[in-house]
This record gives sequence, structure tokens and C-alpha cells, in this order.
Amino acid sequence: MRNKKEFKTGTHDNKCLLNGAVGGQVKSTVIFESNEEIEMKELLALREVYETGLALRLTAPVDDDFPKMMHNFDSALRHAELSINTFSQNNLNWLASRQYEWVQRMGWHNKSVLEALALIASEVGEAVNECRGDEPSEKFGEELADIILRTLDLAMWQGLDIEKLIADKMTKNEINGTRGRKI
Repeated sequence: MRNKKEFKTGTHDNKCLLNGAVGGQVKSTVIFESNEEIEMKELLALREVYETGLALRLTAPVDDDFPKMMHNFDSALRHAELSINTFSQNNLNWLASRQYEWVQRMGWHNKSVLEALALIASEVGEAVNECRGDEPSEKFGEELADIILRTLDLAMWQGLDIEKLIADKMTKNEINGTRGRKI
């Protein structure tokens, strides 16, 4: 967001727009952009390019050459996404770190990896219980979030870059294709 500051005299390193004379004195409005604001503009522009790339990616025709052809494109998109997330707090590793820190503060890291996996499985069971009937209940999404949060905590605890692992696995799945499974 831009902060507008008034200056009667002097110079400023940032962009300066002349607004006119007031009472015989020239006043200028300096539009000050901090480094954070400039980075945010660059981030928004990069996100726009990334989203356009994703849209193109999703509309690419699927044929025998598709996995090989799209591998480089996907790699470029992943790198762009990592660049975007450098400035953003909305990525999996940041969420994993935040969840890990909260679990640490609660004193709940006193379990084995096997026990942590069992707790993830118990969250899956809770999600299943929210699907009894024709439609999932209102709490179904919350239970899915619990599964993800426990998984993110475990990944951070074990020093795993879950964001990269997921992106790599998605690429691997796409390259492997259906492997004879009928769609």
C-alpha cells in the first residue's frame, strides 16, 4: 500500500510528482514505496505469470509425448512457485513450521514417529465418521484439515521439505500416467 507524504522542499530518492502551487509555494507529493511494497508488486506480477502458466498447463492436450513434454514446463512452474512463496506465508512449509511450533509449545512432541502416524490415522477415522449418511457433515472439512496439520507437523519434525516432496510426487505421478489402470 502506498504512503503519501508531503514535502515542501528538499529531494527524495523515490518517485516525486509535482501537484502544483499552494499559496505561492510549490508543494510536491512524494509517493514513497518501501522495498516491501516493490517486492509485493513483483510478487503479484510473478503470480499473474504463474497463474497464466498453470492455466496453459491445465489445457495442454494429453498424448503419448505429454509427460516428457510437460516435465520442463512443470519444473519451471515449480521454480516460479518457490519464488512466489519466498515472499508469502501461504505455503506448506510455512504452515508446517507454524504447526510444529504450536505442537512444541503444547509439549506434544513426546511420541514416536509410529505414534504420530497412528494419530494421523485417527484423524482419518474422524473424517470417515463425518461421512456417515448421504453427504459429509459440516465438520468434514475440519477433520481433513486435522489430517493435513498432523501430517505437516510430522514432516517438519522429521526435517522434510513437504512442499518440494509433494510437488515432486505430483510430477512423478503425472510422468508415470495411469500405468495400465483404467480411467
